[in-house]
Amino acid sequence: MAENEFSPEGAEEAERSYPLKLTRNERKVSRKRRALIIRNGKSLKYKSLLVSIYPQEKWKLSLVLTRKTAGAVNRNRIKRIIREVYRATKPFFNQPQFFAVTVLHNPEKLTFNNLKNKILQVYCS
Repeated sequence: MAENEFSPEGAEEAERSYPLKLTRNERKVSRKRRALIIRNGKSLKYKSLLVSIYPQEKWKLSLVLTRKTAGAVNRNRIKRIIREVYRATKPFFNQPQFFAVTVLHNPEKLTFNNLKNKILQVYCS
C-alpha cells in the first residue's frame, strides 16, 4: 500500500534539512561553558526568555527552565518550541553558533513564529 501513495519527487528531501532529535553533542554543555557564552555572547531578552548566541566551531543548544514555569506540561511545550526555533534558524546563520536559552518564568503566549522572527531580526540582520 505504501508504494501506491503519491509522493512528489524530492518532497522528502525538502521537508527537513536537520534531524528531528538533537544529537548528544549538540545538547551536552558544561556549566562553565554556558556561563562564558552568556557573558560574552550577544543577548536578547524576549518576554521571559534570555537568549544568548555566540559563534563557535559546532552547533550547540543549552536550555535551562526554572520550576516557576507553571507545571510540567507548560515546561515541555516551551522546550519543544525553543528546540524547533533552534532547528529552524540554523540555516540562516553563516557559521555554527552556541544558543544558550534561559527561561526565567512562564512566558505568556509564546509562539514558534514570534520567537523565530525575533531571533532572525536581532541576530541575522
